[in-house]
Amino acid sequence: MLVSLIRPLALLAPFAALAWWSSAPGPAAAADASSLGVRLAARTLQPDQPEALLQAAQEAAERELVAETTREAQQAARARDALCAALADGPQADALPWDLWIDAELRNRDSLALGLYLASVRAGAPDSLERAKRLGQRDSPVPLRIAAHRTMWAIEPQLALQQGRDLIRELPRGTTGMHARYAALLDEVGSELALELLIALAHRDGLESHARVVAIQALARTGRVELGADLATIWTASTGDIATRQQALLATLALDPRLGERVLLTRLPDADAQPVLHGFAMDLIAERGLRAPEEL
Repeated sequence: MLVSLIRPLALLAPFAALAWWSSAPGPAAAADASSLGVRLAARTLQPDQPEALLQAAQEAAERELVAETTREAQQAARARDALCAALADGPQADALPWDLWIDAELRNRDSLALGLYLASVRAGAPDSLERAKRLGQRDSPVPLRIAAHRTMWAIEPQLALQQGRDLIRELPRGTTGMHARYAALLDEVGSELALELLIALAHRDGLESHARVVAIQALARTGRVELGADLATIWTASTGDIATRQQALLATLALDPRLGERVLLTRLPDADAQPVLHGFAMDLIAERGLRAPEEL
């Protein structure tokens, strides 16, 4: 029972701690972003004026977008996040019009929309599950969508499972890395339901290689011997990119060494048709002190 309670609380820790916020507590943290000037920093000392804080956060987000150097962009981002945190810590923060603010920024400044969403979670705004479900859809920016799925996993795992299945079935979009980010979230969740989706991601043909590799690595870290046979099928499949199949073999060897070595020796890729995979397997055979099939 205790473990079942700890998992959801751990998932909400990034919201409670606001890891994206300066380590200095309270709205005064925005003063670190000196490039925004004394006026902006002073605003953060007025948590009872949410409209002023929001306007300052919008200004910081705009400065981040037009920054000419990485340092300027980072300073503006820190100020933006500190201002969002100040909103969350203000009086009656749970009653602020979070949905209105988030929706407005979705059309203009994705990073601020994310900051406001995280602040709404920190503030304990009502209807958090409905908000997460709405923002967890495919039309949301990927970072915000992943944050919304984090909330669903913490509050209602069955809903998160249903929404996660839909996400996994989607085709990759550009270079957003959505599936890889989601695999990393599932690794953090660590539940049986999340394990189900990690297995689905590992086997999902058509995904970017990195996403499947992240999922396979997460499965390997579970230490569950029974997963070795499942991952071995990815290595022996005739489809799949090189990196995915290599990682699947390594995971099989880690989870079930005896099975992994048997697969290694009996399902050796053809040297002419698949020279890279053949060479990879031969290197593993040598490292483990096994006799290559041609030597038997």
